[in-house]
This record gives sequence, structure tokens and C-alpha cells, in this order.
Amino acid sequence: MARKKEAEKPPNHERWLVSWADFMTLLFALFVVLFANSQTDTEKLIAVSKSVSEAMSQFGFYGETRSLHAPGPVTTLPPMPPPVPGPPNPMAPETNPAAGMISDPSWDPAQGKSDKGGEASAPVIQEPTTGIGAANSPEIKQISEELEALLAEEIKKGNIKIEQEKRGVVISLGEKGFFDSGSADLKPASKAALDAIGIKLKELMRARNITIRVEGHSDDRPLGMGSRYRDNLELSTARSNSVVRVLQKEHQFPPRNLVASGYGEYRPIASNANEDGRAKNRRVDIVLLNDQYAKAEPQ
Repeated sequence: MARKKEAEKPPNHERWLVSWADFMTLLFALFVVLFANSQTDTEKLIAVSKSVSEAMSQFGFYGETRSLHAPGPVTTLPPMPPPVPGPPNPMAPETNPAAGMISDPSWDPAQGKSDKGGEASAPVIQEPTTGIGAANSPEIKQISEELEALLAEEIKKGNIKIEQEKRGVVISLGEKGFFDSGSADLKPASKAALDAIGIKLKELMRARNITIRVEGHSDDRPLGMGSRYRDNLELSTARSNSVVRVLQKEHQFPPRNLVASGYGEYRPIASNANEDGRAKNRRVDIVLLNDQYAKAEPQ
């Protein structure tokens, strides 16, 4: 007897529900994790912030009262308390705010020692810089004459010129004896003259805390192609810096006593219409300011 043929089952269109349910379960779990991570423990955050504020206040870092923004209610931190002064350090030197210096009461200027034991350095005193003397005073005339005698050979060659101006004494270093054309590097042959100037100026500084201006100048001719410098202003400034570096590094001049500047072609002392005048304009002036002009310099 033949078997009865089974009827075909209708297609199952709901199989996608299983995958959809799995997807929704995973998506729900993801949002639960994100939500949990977004919930900040406000109490712990306040405690950490307060601890950091107290630690910073001990080092003198103060600030305004700030609001801490976190999910939920806004909490305002209380003002940080002022630091509690600790016991004085017996080894620390005293500070005199009126004089702007650190003093050691046990310092003995005659022996250069301190009764706290060992060698001690002298107190650092920042004195205001001064000039080499009053305008048109015998002091300035004497300094000018001493420089002329010291640099007589270079003056005779035309490399250096000493003049008294209303600002003080001016030592003019001509380009011919100190620089190659278009260069700010000092010639090796100029070292002896610069050393003599440095030694003499250092001698003057032992007597007075003088201000020295080093000013670079040039003629009005443009620089050649391929020059290291964009224009005469930049070249003149570089030349004045070269002289200042020698005074600082080789003769230990305090930086606060030196002022370097460059004026390019804008302060000529002769006409630029001929070569003789242009040669006079290419110079570096070391200006020893008198008292009147030294007071006008920034301290």
C-alpha cells in the first residue's frame, strides 16, 4: 500500500526574531555599561579635589573659589585656607626687602667669612648703574686723555677715534680695523685693541658702576646679494653684539652694565655721498655715559 505523501510545511518567516533578540540584548548591555561609566561618584570627586587643593595651598598656590561641575547637583568648594607658617629655618639667610638684597648678619667683610662656618660669599647688592662723572667734569676729560694715550697706535692708524660728547666719552671703532665688509665677525687682528679697551673699562667699573652703550652704525649702501643680513640695520646690530660678547665673555662685564643697539644708516656722522664719509659712518661706538645720561637708562 503506498504511503500518503506528506504535505509541504509553510516557510518559517519568524526566524529573524532570534537574531533580532540577540542584537537587542547586546545593545541593551552596551547602553547599561555606558550609563554606568557616566555616573561619577560625586563624593569621591569632592574628596579628591579637596585633597589636591590642600596640598597645593601648602606650596603657596592660591586661586579663586571654583565650582565643581559633575553629573547631578553642583557643589561649590569652600575657599582654601591660608598656609600655616612653619618654624623659621635657622640656616636661611635674612632678606631685607627694603634694600632688595640677601644679608647674613654674621658676614665679616674684612675676612670674607661667616661665623656659621666655612667660606661665605659677600652679600649681593644690586646697585643702580651710574655714569663716569658729571658732564664736562675733569673726570671725563681725564678718562678721555687716558684712552687716547692707551690707544695711540690704533688712533694713528685711523682704526679708533676718541671723542667727548654731551653724552660722555665715545670710543669709535672703525670698520677698517675691526670688521670685513658686510661681516659682523671681529677680525683676529682687532683682539689686542679690544683687550686694551676692555681692561681699561673694567678698571673704571671698579671705581663706579658705570653704564656702557655699544652702538652699531653703517653707511646707506645696500648689502650685496647673498649677505647673511637682510639690511644695514641688522648688520649694525650684529656688530654691536659681537663687541658686547667680547666684553662679557673675555672681560667678565656684568650684562646689566652693557646696552647693545644698532642704528644702521640712520645716525651718520658724515656724508654718504663719498667713500670717505661712508667709511666714517661704518663704525661701532662704545659710549661711556656721563651721570646725566646714565640716569635716563632703564635699570
